[in-house]
Amino acid sequence: MSILERIKLMIKGQAGEAEQVIKDAHSTGEMLGHLDELITRNEVELRKTRQELARLELSERASIENIKSGRVGDREKEFVLLQIKRTRGQMENLKLRADILNKNIELHLNLVGKIQAMEAMDLRGIEQNVVERVMLDFEEGMEKFRENVT
Repeated sequence: MSILERIKLMIKGQAGEAEQVIKDAHSTGEMLGHLDELITRNEVELRKTRQELARLELSERASIENIKSGRVGDREKEFVLLQIKRTRGQMENLKLRADILNKNIELHLNLVGKIQAMEAMDLRGIEQNVVERVMLDFEEGMEKFRENVT
């Protein structure tokens, strides 16, 4: 059984973009290319999320400074405080999103590493049970990741 077939068997029954990429791949090179695209897409989204988080932090600091300096009247102060509360909620959501994106990147990088390790082991003639052990380790890591995300 080829490396590609073994990887596809391990992913069977899983739902997700990375899993679909693996199922549709015709070679490990193609699979690695698509996984690299997923990593890049997650990195771009993570960068956007960090930028949005930084923008909200600046907005929060400006609002707090306006209250502290007295530039905000008593009536407007209540609205500014509510805005700060909403901003903090948005920031918490963005932090959660950033954590998930970062875990996605780590997971995909680990998968790429495992696939490359399997290819190297296959070239060196490593026994199939060693390769399967490596993939089981990855599968356990993926299950833990899914549990953490949910």
